[in-house]
Amino acid sequence: METILGAGSALLFILAALYFQGVLINISTTLYLHRAMTHRAVDFNWVIQFFMRFVIWLWNGILVKGWTGVHIVHHAHTDLPGDPHSPHQHGVICAPDLVGHLPITWWEKIMLRVLKVCPYGFGITIKNYAYYLKAARLPKIIEQGRAPRDWLERYWFSRARYLGPFVLLPLSQVALAWCLFGPWGILLGLLLWALLLLWTVLSGGIVNGLGHSADERDAQTRDYSRNLPYWLNWIVIGEQNHHDHHRYSGHWWFGQHDFGANIIKLCLKLKLAKVKVMPT
Repeated sequence: METILGAGSALLFILAALYFQGVLINISTTLYLHRAMTHRAVDFNWVIQFFMRFVIWLWNGILVKGWTGVHIVHHAHTDLPGDPHSPHQHGVICAPDLVGHLPITWWEKIMLRVLKVCPYGFGITIKNYAYYLKAARLPKIIEQGRAPRDWLERYWFSRARYLGPFVLLPLSQVALAWCLFGPWGILLGLLLWALLLLWTVLSGGIVNGLGHSADERDAQTRDYSRNLPYWLNWIVIGEQNHHDHHRYSGHWWFGQHDFGANIIKLCLKLKLAKVKVMPT
């Protein structure tokens, strides 16, 4: 019985810690990297901004100028040649008129014909992140990116960006698990660290992968963007409204069921943010 209770508590710890830390990562990504830095749609108080910058540095070490550069180019050439991470430009597409001309694996055929699910949506979650990593290193992409010009960015967040996710993050997870489970916390902490790294890959890949796997090009946005199920709001904090975001590109509001916009509204009431209503 004690073994079962111990295993159950360890599993509960992993799931709770993964979810709350993962959501914290996604909040910082959508509010700071996406809406504030990339689209300049909102300005946060320096304390709030520093907190989100620290979260991004510690949990995934993203190069801000690379991330914003990829996303700016993505909006400029959405699902067209030049889009750095579009499934329609990298051989991973769902358009019915093109599916029959592409080589697909046996499990993709099953998903397409039996489950009626776009077979490329799941593969693109990983491949999309690979596209991002490759594009974010290109000088022509980085030049178009945006990032703070303070000494924190130059000497800490950019220069030491691997220190957070590959040194301090695993140490913090092991320390947290050790306090709760003793020596077994070493294994639990390392497992939690690996899952947090995987969270970053999957959550980003789902939005830009599945978010651009519509069957037909939309007449309003002129791309293959589509909204994902609204319940993903509890994970990606509004980013699931991918078609609405492309429709109102540059706005801090991503449509209905946007938890990110709700957080911004709260910051506005507390005088911790200023918004810029961009033209649609």
